[in-house]
Amino acid sequence: MRQSGVLGAILPETEEWGIDAIPALVAAEQALGWEPEPMLRLAAIVPKDAERLAALAQRLRLSNAEAAFLDRFARAPKPNGEVTDAAFDRELYRLGKDSVIASLKIDLATARSNAAADPKAMARAGRLSVLLTRAEKFERPSFPLSGADVLAAGTSPGPKVGETLKALEQEWISSNFSFDRAKLLARLSDLVRN
Repeated sequence: MRQSGVLGAILPETEEWGIDAIPALVAAEQALGWEPEPMLRLAAIVPKDAERLAALAQRLRLSNAEAAFLDRFARAPKPNGEVTDAAFDRELYRLGKDSVIASLKIDLATARSNAAADPKAMARAGRLSVLLTRAEKFERPSFPLSGADVLAAGTSPGPKVGETLKALEQEWISSNFSFDRAKLLARLSDLVRN
């Protein structure tokens, strides 16, 4: 497809280099028992550029869900094999696990394809595999407060409610989701008083 120019004509967003990721992805699918995913394959062959992927989604008339997936994929950082489990969980919460899993699968497939000749790639493949398992098992926790709690604490309706809720959610995420409802309500009380 690349040599005949068909790929560039159909998917100019690939810049004709992305197709190189497909053999490694197909090999990983077969070796690891992954179901082939058309959106993952598309994500593997295009650069992670939100604007370019939005234009691609519009040009190909992808569904809203498919366009949203590509947007989240484009914004997800490259998987870091040295990330701590707690920091990884925070990343999963913020980004959504589908985009993180897609990035991990693409990087894992590449690392696996290079592992035979590169010990660093083999170690990276091992760590990415552990992170992929963690991501697949991740259950997104529910933030225990709502706008009604902020209003009940004495905040006037308006933008301040959302700002307060967002600040509390950030603290909750930073605590690795360990703050319970009582602790967050106490923290809310402190924020409203100040």
